[in-house]
Amino acid sequence: RETYCFDGRRPVQHPWQAHEVFRTYYDEQNAHESFLVMFLKEDGTHMCTELFSRGGRAESFVDVNAIMRRALQKGAKGGVWVAHNHPSGRLWASKSDDEVTAALDTYLGRAGLKLHDHLILASDGHFYSSRLSPFLS
Repeated sequence: RETYCFDGRRPVQHPWQAHEVFRTYYDEQNAHESFLVMFLKEDGTHMCTELFSRGGRAESFVDVNAIMRRALQKGAKGGVWVAHNHPSGRLWASKSDDEVTAALDTYLGRAGLKLHDHLILASDGHFYSSRLSPFLS
């Protein structure tokens, strides 16, 4: 698993801040859909970001249980942010994107961890936020 560590002193509290962190990876990897998970320390600062899957041009496999286990292993008491890119540039969530978001929210919640948001990034620099849409509460 590829791990990316950034400035851990910066809190990540808003989708715009999470987008900045995720964008540093996706600027280089836009040809295939990839799913990243950002883990936060208890104080809400960035611990690290890991690549969980790299798929084809239209999808990538997401193992919700593996993400929850990894968050627990890392001690991500501040919760997690997740993101994937849409190489096509489409900037809305598909039904399967919404299902993954709901499953992550449920599983992480059962473990006492918060899913802050699920972002979808387009190659033009724009992004979709499940939190800013009506999906996540």
